[in-house]
Amino acid sequence: MENVRIFALGGQDENGKNSYVFAHEEDLYVINAGVKVPINSQNGVDTLIPDFTHLEKNKDKIKGIFISDIRNESFSALPW
Repeated sequence: MENVRIFALGGQDENGKNSYVFAHEEDLYVINAGVKVPINSQNGVDTLIPDFTHLEKNKDKIKGIFISDIRNESFSALPW
């Protein structure tokens, strides 16, 4: 398998916002799309989502979305 990349869009150094991308050649596969609910509201923000900029720019290359479980940290950012 040549030209395989795995990178994170969120969820590294915090609980929540879990979202990763598996890229093979030109195809993208999203693994989880979670949110984070801050303990204290941050300037009126009640939901934090991963940075989907890369996916927005390459939406035609997304071939699938895989959700690992049913917690908010894994699927609640799907509407975005």
